[in-house]
Amino acid sequence: MSVRLALVAVSGLAFAAGAALAPVATASPLAAEAPAAAAATPLRLAISDSGRAMALPVGTVLRVDLDANYSTGAEWQRRDAFGAVFESVPCEGIVREPLVKPGEPAPPVGTGTMASFCFRAAAPGRAFFYLFYGRAWDPESTAWSHFTLDVTVTPAG
Repeated sequence: MSVRLALVAVSGLAFAAGAALAPVATASPLAAEAPAAAAATPLRLAISDSGRAMALPVGTVLRVDLDANYSTGAEWQRRDAFGAVFESVPCEGIVREPLVKPGEPAPPVGTGTMASFCFRAAAPGRAFFYLFYGRAWDPESTAWSHFTLDVTVTPAG
């Protein structure tokens, strides 16, 4: 059986797809500056990043942006246990606008939007993110979509 490994370095942070979880070293000259850079600019992830294993330093903020359509009754829900390794934080720079603005017609039913979740790596350790998209009253097994992420948080510096 052949397994392809994709490795990408983003501002000194590395993540691998299809690999067993292990801290991934990077030869990037930015690696030494990663904790400061990571704290200033969130590492943005999307549904295409689902299933990846990542290693990143304490202080890094992850922002997960996922397509959503609330008119269907479905929403992204979190089912994970990352304890003290990560903490939920407000997503900086997101301006929430009302779906219906005064004096304007409502958008058509079925108009999509974006759901954003932000987390800060608070302590060294391992965390598994599991978000699923579905209706709260339906069984989780019938979820329409999933987002998973396996993360090892390393000490800063």
